[in-house]
Amino acid sequence: MTNLSASHFILFIVLIIAVFQDIKTYKIKNKTILAGISLGIILNLFQNAYPLKVGLINKIIVILVLYIFYRIKAIGAGDVKLYFVCAFFVEYSLFYKIIFISFVLGAIISIIKLIVDKEFKFILFKFFIYIRDLFYGRVRKYEVEKDQKKSVIHFSIPIFLAVIINFCI
Repeated sequence: MTNLSASHFILFIVLIIAVFQDIKTYKIKNKTILAGISLGIILNLFQNAYPLKVGLINKIIVILVLYIFYRIKAIGAGDVKLYFVCAFFVEYSLFYKIIFISFVLGAIISIIKLIVDKEFKFILFKFFIYIRDLFYGRVRKYEVEKDQKKSVIHFSIPIFLAVIINFCI
């Protein structure tokens, strides 16, 4: 088990606030994101834990890659911003693990939710149609109707769980 620092504790608090906001409103407030980024920058400056130059490159790469996921509606804008907050609190190797683990956890949670909600066959059918359209060059956004909120997961939860897993192992 790793030694948890004050910066880890602050990241946990920011993530907990974001999870509650996401569950309540399906949105993460920009105030929460800005507070997280500000605290991350301040901690980096005072602790010099993760060099800002290296960190800045990682943050830019992450935003560009995750923006693609946002554009196809795989994750929300708040989730991309939440990853950005995490990037200010952890070194880049741990950050990539957090991204990977959160996507695995998100997939597991999604499959369980689809099975429980008895939507699995329908969503799987829509997924294969989407893949077919991608293959034939009819690329389009993956649309989620507003009344389909029950099939959407709060991705802040897998992000939070991935951070906990990485800090506590």
